[in-house]
Amino acid sequence: MGDQPEQRSERKAKPLTRSELNELVLKCAGEGIYCIDQEGRTTYLNPAGEAILGWNAADFVGTFSHQLIHHTHADGSAYPSHDCPIYAAFHDGKVHHVNHEVFWRKDGTSFPVEYSSTPILGDDGELLGAVVTFRDVTERRHAEEQLAALKRRNELILASAGEGIYGLDSEGRTTFCNPAAVAMMGWTAQEMLGKPQHDLIHHTRPSGEPYSRAQCPVYAAITDGLVHREDNEVFWRKDGTSFPVEYVSTPVRDEDGSLIGAVVTFNDISERK
Repeated sequence: MGDQPEQRSERKAKPLTRSELNELVLKCAGEGIYCIDQEGRTTYLNPAGEAILGWNAADFVGTFSHQLIHHTHADGSAYPSHDCPIYAAFHDGKVHHVNHEVFWRKDGTSFPVEYSSTPILGDDGELLGAVVTFRDVTERRHAEEQLAALKRRNELILASAGEGIYGLDSEGRTTFCNPAAVAMMGWTAQEMLGKPQHDLIHHTRPSGEPYSRAQCPVYAAITDGLVHREDNEVFWRKDGTSFPVEYVSTPVRDEDGSLIGAVVTFNDISERK
């Protein structure tokens, strides 16, 4: 026969105490966590911290952590402990967040880090030390660098293009314009950004009749999601003169496929005409 009910109840897991639960949380945390006392000595290092730093908790605890992992700036210059935001937390009682520094591993290599140093307060409000949570942000930095490089490359392409190029948001306001567009239209980029582009350069037909925005193929791309090409219209310069233009207005969609604007490429075709 199976166990009696009272025997099965005796085998239930014993509830964890608050201390045991806290210890379990610290061990399971994906972020590195260590604690320091009011003298700056390390009192605790969790498993994630061990993995990231390369130090065993047994060797790390009791040491001055700044001298082991935070002694030098990314450029190689010395980092005095009195300038350290981590130590500042148990002097000024404030939380310090930093995301532009490095920590140093036991093997002498460094990694970009994001950390928070939070003061530990006693029952009477006295400062007892600080708890530091940190993460290795190498992958994020690499992604940010790649994104910055891509952005810079795109800016160079736009700046080098012989065609005029400008962008519109969903309301038809100018979001960017390249140097060729600035040169052809006579408006500075600052003067065009944020302004309804139609009112600046496309307000009138070649015949002199007003050209309403509702009839404008440039704006149509924002509403119907289609590419519009025209070669029998004019754009107007800042000085009030016009020039025959050939342009393409292409809708821009976000990651969800929603229309968020348009990008327009155009050429002055005066010589062709």
